[in-house]
Amino acid sequence: MSTAEEAHDPSGAARHLPTAWGGKRTPYLLSLPALMLFGAIVIVPLGMTVLLSFHDWGQYKGIEPVLILKNWREVLTRWWRARSAGRCCSVAIRDF
Repeated sequence: MSTAEEAHDPSGAARHLPTAWGGKRTPYLLSLPALMLFGAIVIVPLGMTVLLSFHDWGQYKGIEPVLILKNWREVLTRWWRARSAGRCCSVAIRDF
């Protein structure tokens, strides 16, 4: 039997040839290391920054383990900080 005859059944139904890694999960498994690296380099520091934004900080006392909204209130109520934050967000969204 030739290769063309092996790949196509005479009845008209195509025969599925086995693949080397065979499976629908293969692309996901192959991209897993890159996704883990992306998470470790981008997602974790971004999440930690958001969490730290809810803590109080002082020059002499350091980071205090309290959850407050003081930092966010300060950014949103002072016009020049709100404008700066808005500009940063718009650039980030536009360039994404």
